[in-house]
Amino acid sequence: MYSNFTEEYKNLMLETENVVKSKGFSEIFPEDVFMRSLELKTGPIYDLYASSGISTKIANEVLSRSPFNLFGSERAGAYTGLSPRLKELIVLSMKIAAGAEKKKAWVEDFLLSLFKANTETWFYQFFDFIGLSPTD
Repeated sequence: MYSNFTEEYKNLMLETENVVKSKGFSEIFPEDVFMRSLELKTGPIYDLYASSGISTKIANEVLSRSPFNLFGSERAGAYTGLSPRLKELIVLSMKIAAGAEKKKAWVEDFLLSLFKANTETWFYQFFDFIGLSPTD
């Protein structure tokens, strides 16, 4: 699967997996990948987050609260891999990349998949909570 990703996207997914495992969580959620994407220090994703004032610190604070509760104990358990939600987003990110005639999916395609997926309401709620519209 990762052969269809740019190195940056592949590394983002692998780093996210390592973090999730180290925290003792059972699955990787889309929120986990989003959180790791906040740690990118170059490129258009970094520029987007920096210009919007979105940081790891803000995201940690917001996503640890209700209704998100990303870091709750109910996530603990034996590691099983990618959540079904994340698998759907990865497939969608590859479709987005293919639609743009890219040879590989980029991190940007993953973020676009969060916008396009009807199931990821937390993404819009996150932006609303911090006072931004994801369409800005």
